[in-house]
Amino acid sequence: MADLRTAKRRAQQTSTNQTIAFHVDENRYEIARMNDLDHSSEVYEHRLGEVVEQVRIVSASFGGSSTLVFDIYGRPSSAGTIVFNAGKRDQTIMLDASGQISTLFLADIAALEKGL
Repeated sequence: MADLRTAKRRAQQTSTNQTIAFHVDENRYEIARMNDLDHSSEVYEHRLGEVVEQVRIVSASFGGSSTLVFDIYGRPSSAGTIVFNAGKRDQTIMLDASGQISTLFLADIAALEKGL
């Protein structure tokens, strides 16, 4: 969630589109035109299996694409979701059309489905 907020804020501050590409099959994502915090000559990339063990990206979908673009106003190219898994626990990050970011855990989703 923090990286989504960072990309959104960067798009607004620099008045340029900011792209996040999710590579589900490689369990990583990258934020274009943003330098890595530790290696300033490299693009910002987060490899989940290397940094956070046992966490993987299950899916990322924004209007059928795994690439998200925030415009200069911080609005996403499309609403969508990113699903992560850590062992027996899933977490879904949701992004609505206005750019609002929220999260649901598997237990929250089950409660919603039961009408609680």
